[in-house]
Amino acid sequence: MTRASIRELVEGWRPRYLGASRKEKSQILDEFVALTG
Repeated sequence: MTRASIRELVEGWRPRYLGASRKEKSQILDEFVALTG
C-alpha cells in the first residue's frame, strides 16, 4: 500500500475514529493495521 493510499484511508476514517469510544477506537486501529500491514 502506498503512502498516498494510506493517507486517503486515514482521511476517510478520521471522522469515525474521532467520534468513537475507547473500545471502538481499538477496533478501528486493529482494522487499520490489518489493512496497511
